[in-house]
Amino acid sequence: AKVTTVGTVLDDLYDTYGMLDEL
Repeated sequence: AKVTTVGTVLDDLYDTYGMLDEL
């Protein structure tokens, strides 16, 4: 199991938005 911090969650969200933005 991976310990999720607010920073990593935000990083994942920004990565997702970045991929959506590139489509």
